[in-house]
Amino acid sequence: QQFQQNAQAAQTQWQAGAPQRQANAQQFQQNAQSAAQEFQAGAPQRQANAQAAAQQFQQNAQAAQTQWQAGASQRQANAQQFQQNAQSAAQQFQAGAPQRQANAQAAAQQFQQNAPQRQAAAQQFYQDAQAAHADWQAGAPERQEDFQAAAAQFQQNAQAVGEVLQENMTGIAEDLMAIQAGSAVTPEQIEAVKMSTMTVLTDIDNKPSSDAVAAMAFQVQRANADGTITPEEMDVIQASMGEVMISAGVSAEFIEAMNASVDALVGASGVDQGDIETIVGGLQDMVTDLEEVIPEQ
Repeated sequence: QQFQQNAQAAQTQWQAGAPQRQANAQQFQQNAQSAAQEFQAGAPQRQANAQAAAQQFQQNAQAAQTQWQAGASQRQANAQQFQQNAQSAAQQFQAGAPQRQANAQAAAQQFQQNAPQRQAAAQQFYQDAQAAHADWQAGAPERQEDFQAAAAQFQQNAQAVGEVLQENMTGIAEDLMAIQAGSAVTPEQIEAVKMSTMTVLTDIDNKPSSDAVAAMAFQVQRANADGTITPEEMDVIQASMGEVMISAGVSAEFIEAMNASVDALVGASGVDQGDIETIVGGLQDMVTDLEEVIPEQ
């Protein structure tokens, strides 16, 4: 019964849709007839276009053929020129073959002729190398002696410089103690001069310039000419000593520190001309000793 009911419902729906399907079929038939009419109406235009395209193609083909035929003579001339060039190159190569062969044979003969000379040169190089090696070995004892002598000389120079530094520092310390005894110089000021001076002396890298040493000696002599070293003359002497130390490789910072400590000591109350002359004399003696004991580099 259910199946029969479903079948009847489906038949009812099919019959209900029949008018729509009939209308669709009629619309389709009308569209097909309209398309056929439009296609037939456009047939003359399509035929005219096809004929025009065919004529244009034929004209282009004829023009291309004409151009190709017009260039045939040039192509043939180019081909003949290429063939002539190739034949000429082949003839030139063949003509040069004997010369190339002769050159190769001459080079081979030259190489063979030079073989004894090359062998002799190689033997000479080997002999020279052996001789140089023998000379080097023979000179080894002398080089060792020279090295030992240089090391001993360096040690002696270092010892001499150390002794001079010690002597100068001892002299400066004694002078400062004498100055302190009769003035208001403090132990801190004396220690500052000693430490800054030692810093300068230990920073020396090389022998000071003879010109700088002579210039300092001149400034000291000129300042002592009238028996009084003024503050301005003291500044000039310190500046000239700074040039000496700079020529010996001392840092400008260390030199400025030493000059500042000396200025503080000289400015203390109770320091008289004798004390200033003592300080200047100690600095000059130190410079003179360093010039004498430090060797040339």
